[in-house]
Amino acid sequence: MKSMEPGCLLVMFVFASALAAPALAQPRPGSFFVRGSMGLASKSLNDWNDEIEADHEIYGAPLLGSGELPGGIPLGVEAGWNVSDRISVAAAFTYQKAAGSASSWDPFTSSYSSDHEVTVRGVTAGVSIWVPKARGLFLAGDVGAGFGTVKSETHLVDEQNPAASF
Repeated sequence: MKSMEPGCLLVMFVFASALAAPALAQPRPGSFFVRGSMGLASKSLNDWNDEIEADHEIYGAPLLGSGELPGGIPLGVEAGWNVSDRISVAAAFTYQKAAGSASSWDPFTSSYSSDHEVTVRGVTAGVSIWVPKARGLFLAGDVGAGFGTVKSETHLVDEQNPAASF
């Protein structure tokens, strides 16, 4: 099991502290609002990382980089309208990207390099129900769709058998 980096622990502490503070940012009835968000995403790209690890077992452990796709930092923007003091509606867009690269080299046989990039975009619509007499406290539900793209490039140069290079 890998230990958490100090920077990650600091970010988690800041977010936990913010959650403990009262949320007094409820929009006034009839007003429009725009919010930004930044999150911390854990690794959920295990299938890709398993594939990368399988390549490393075949072509050798990487000398540079790990090739593993890390968790990302999702960024988002939300715009909405506070219908009343109890209900608000909103639409949001989120973006997250993870990238990794690795290179291995055997001076007698081959060199191998890989670059991977995964991008995820989400579009959602939501409804929030605000709790009376508890300003800033609400229950929200979202529905939406996610769209993703993957770019992957791999190179193998086989000195012993040039026909096996790709």
